[in-house]
Amino acid sequence: MTQRNNNLVLQPSESVKVYVGLDVHKSKWVVSIYREGINVKSYSMEPCASLLISQLKDLSREGQVFCCYEAGFSGFWLQRLLQQAGLNCDVVHAADIPSTDRTKKRKTDLLDSQTLALMLSRNLLNSIYVPSEEQEKIRGLVRSRQSMAKDKRRSMCRIRSCLNRSGLTIPTQIDQKLWTQPGQKWLEEQAAMAPELMMLLRSYQSNRQLEAQAIKELNKHIKSSEKYGHIHSLLRSIPGVGRLSSALLIGEMGQMDRFKNLDHLAGYCGLVPDERSSGDKTRILGLTKRRNSHLRTALVESAWMAIRVDEGLRQTYQKALAQGKPTQVAIIKVARRLLNRIRAVWLQKRPYDKAYTPVQKGQANQQTTGEPQGEPQRTAQYDVRFSEA
Repeated sequence: MTQRNNNLVLQPSESVKVYVGLDVHKSKWVVSIYREGINVKSYSMEPCASLLISQLKDLSREGQVFCCYEAGFSGFWLQRLLQQAGLNCDVVHAADIPSTDRTKKRKTDLLDSQTLALMLSRNLLNSIYVPSEEQEKIRGLVRSRQSMAKDKRRSMCRIRSCLNRSGLTIPTQIDQKLWTQPGQKWLEEQAAMAPELMMLLRSYQSNRQLEAQAIKELNKHIKSSEKYGHIHSLLRSIPGVGRLSSALLIGEMGQMDRFKNLDHLAGYCGLVPDERSSGDKTRILGLTKRRNSHLRTALVESAWMAIRVDEGLRQTYQKALAQGKPTQVAIIKVARRLLNRIRAVWLQKRPYDKAYTPVQKGQANQQTTGEPQGEPQRTAQYDVRFSEA
């Protein structure tokens, strides 16, 4: 701590640590400062990053400053600015913050910021993964494309509903091809006499154009990416993984080596069950609700595509059905096996090879050097392979 004695100023001690909890909102930020387990100051301020950095720089004269805030609507731009200013800043998952009965029953911005600072000072908070700006751009493009696709499907449903209300029967030969050129031509003819149908048809066409433009922009961005362009092409070599699925995997995961093993990755994707056990009772629940919903949806959709073209995954699916498993459980088994392939391709930086034969157990501890030649070895660090048991 900086101490003043007449005109003498002592430098701050490295052992003194100052913990700052930030409750970030659109209209104001609430700041709480803890030192040696004591709340020394709490105040609210206007949402201005430069002002906050200036205040935290002043605090750094007293010791090391550590700050954190909850992940939310504001994303990660504030964390990046604080890191660039040389300040330690973590972003934490709100549901993982330890709470008491008092904090559960009372909810204020001041109490939230104080809880963040206190738990940070006790080393009870874990920072979540902060994506790079490039990854976040890809993620934003992918999710925007998904939103546009949903809008397009809503327009398609509204058009069919309008046709039913108007008593218009779709000709049999184009009923399953309503969204092709012949179907669009028939809809244009019907819309000429129906203003509501014309408006809905224009909305559908607009949404379709926006989706196509978003896909074009996404492909252009990934191809020009030095970091993710090669990974994108490698992932597409896996049966069931297409261009959009590959982009989604990159946007949501960012770095594969941040997952310790396949179980860790499967838990992040939501391909593991929840468990509620106590004493001698063990209760295994359904798929966990704690997951990245975008990844799980994409993996299940890719699994359905993969069993059509990949014999190994088709056998996995049929074996699960033969054991009496429901189709929902069987396809999750396929999705998890597909995820193992994705992890192997990503980590080994080589295209998927269905003819790959797994190495023997005696070779498991040997390290790979350089680019794999012929049959790749499993590394002790990642323990990955293309063929799963």
